[in-house]
Amino acid sequence: KAAQWGLIPSWAKTVEQAKDIASKTLNAVSETIYEKPSFKNYIKSKRCLVWANGFYEWQWKDEKGKNKTPYFIYMPKHEPFSFGGIYSEWTHPETGEVFTTFSIITTEANELMSQIHNIKKRMPLIIQPEDREKWLSAITEADIKELMQPLPDGILQAHTISKLITTRGIDN
Repeated sequence: KAAQWGLIPSWAKTVEQAKDIASKTLNAVSETIYEKPSFKNYIKSKRCLVWANGFYEWQWKDEKGKNKTPYFIYMPKHEPFSFGGIYSEWTHPETGEVFTTFSIITTEANELMSQIHNIKKRMPLIIQPEDREKWLSAITEADIKELMQPLPDGILQAHTISKLITTRGIDN
């Protein structure tokens, strides 16, 4: 069963509360993840890998974001990679159905991502292949925090893409 993006903590009581929380928990900031009520219990024992072959970010050309350029960011040779994430299982209060939901963790941006994600200067946490097992099994806060670092410079590649990527009503 596929997981849904937007972590819903197990303590969410109503469908309305779950929807509201999920819309605010797409990403979890690595620097504050141990403090936030929606995330702090999950970083300790419910870490996951979210597989991707790339992701999109917008570069703002003005302060309000009205003039912006979308980028596709990826690994060399378009190899799949994994984001570090956390997950939760939430039970629908009316139907009893169990939903697996997740958040992608973000870190400070590396040099490339600072140029693209130029306002907030963030990037998703990318777990290197050699660190995946450690990410899933790390026990101490220090071990986990050691892995929550920006991807080193010079690995990711990026190119601009059409703004049609977010145009509603068009099959992209």
